[in-house]
Amino acid sequence: AGTFTVALTATNAQGSNTNTKVGFITVTAPPAPTADFSATPTSGNVPLAVNFTDLSTGAPTSWAWTFGDGATSTLQNPSHTYTGAGTFTVALTATNAQGSNTNTKVGFITVTAPPAPTADFSATPTSGNVPLAVNFTDLSTGAPTSWAWTFGDGATSTLQNPSHTYSGAGTFTVALTATNAQGSNTNTKVGFITVTSPPAPTAEFSASPTSGNVPLAVNFTDLSTGAPTSWAWTFGDGATSTLQNPSHTYSVAGSFTVALTATNAQGSNTNTKVNFVTVTSGPPAGEGFILSKNADFSTDDRTFFTTDVIHMMIFSDVIDFNDNKKRQWDMQSGGGATSGDLTNNLDGTYTFSLAVSSLPGASTSWDWSARVEDKNGNRLRPSAVVTITTGSLGISATQKGFNLLQNYPNPFNPTTEISFSVGHAENVELTVYNVMGQVIKTLVDRSFAPGSYTVTWNGVDDNGAPVASGMYFYRIKAGEFVLTRKMALLK
Repeated sequence: AGTFTVALTATNAQGSNTNTKVGFITVTAPPAPTADFSATPTSGNVPLAVNFTDLSTGAPTSWAWTFGDGATSTLQNPSHTYTGAGTFTVALTATNAQGSNTNTKVGFITVTAPPAPTADFSATPTSGNVPLAVNFTDLSTGAPTSWAWTFGDGATSTLQNPSHTYSGAGTFTVALTATNAQGSNTNTKVGFITVTSPPAPTAEFSASPTSGNVPLAVNFTDLSTGAPTSWAWTFGDGATSTLQNPSHTYSVAGSFTVALTATNAQGSNTNTKVNFVTVTSGPPAGEGFILSKNADFSTDDRTFFTTDVIHMMIFSDVIDFNDNKKRQWDMQSGGGATSGDLTNNLDGTYTFSLAVSSLPGASTSWDWSARVEDKNGNRLRPSAVVTITTGSLGISATQKGFNLLQNYPNPFNPTTEISFSVGHAENVELTVYNVMGQVIKTLVDRSFAPGSYTVTWNGVDDNGAPVASGMYFYRIKAGEFVLTRKMALLK
């Protein structure tokens, strides 16, 4: 800076001339800067982030800030976060080559501490049966940063919004402690959660169907109340189940008592329904006869005593025994014979009975045959010709010439023996069927000489695969002799 004299000398061949201007140029020095600034925000809760803006004049080239909490900066426009509460004086020194200037703003920034939190919470549900799952929701104010829950049953949580399952009955006091840097607050709700024990269950059930022919598949439905968690069924034929809604197939005839025991954590209850399921012996497939001591043909017998009544069932799935068909029975010994009309009992079957005590005591054998023809003269094949032999121990009955005995053991697992007899040389087919009438296993298909034979079935099909538990039929066909019996495989 200063005042400057400027001189010019001009020259040519004739000579020179000089012009001097005293104090012609004046240069002044710029002023030192004037410091000034603003900030936003200038008040608020800890932690408070403040942005500072330089408003200095005089073209400062450097800046020195003090924020009043011991922190400093040399940026032109710094930001600073106050981590403690208080009133803070901020100063800015602006500097250039001509000098410095400081602006101090006393109490410029006010930082306040937020209050300690106020704990509060809700829950849903607040009552119910064991096990009770409850969702807790933090409703605390004052910006807590940590949470400590006690649920009244010994369990705790540090989550903000926890879930908890009560596994025992009772009334439970819940407490929440909410905490931040300014302190803690606890809210305790006495008897807030009520958990009750459900009652012991009351067992009840239904079934469909409850009656029918062997094999009878029955679907059982649990109708128990009181939220049972386990079930124990007995079906009356030795079978059991622990399913809630089981299915069971009855493979033998009879009346069966069914019981269900329903259980939960509070106890058990048993419901027993006597003779709930009735299973009858329906007519077998094919054509043939059954002899039984029982009028319901629940057994297939071959030995009778003088106190017994022999019940005979002729069955056919070819001939319908209705009022338009001829029927007769013959009982003969040697050349003698008696005969008569019979009353049919059911379409598809034809039954009648003979008291053993009515047989002539002097006779040693009787041929008892029942022949059924339709109105066109078509005869049921084979006729059920039976030889009855009386004796001191009773009588025995066999199919004359040809016979198919009941398998043994029955029910069976894993093998059973099937015996049959052949009256004269004949090709014999012995086949096992399922309840759908499908061929499962061909046991025999060849010619046999007269005599008695036994074959074993090991419960596998023609492909060598094990078959399932259930009712099966086995059928012999030898010429005109056809007879079907049933057997049960239980695993």
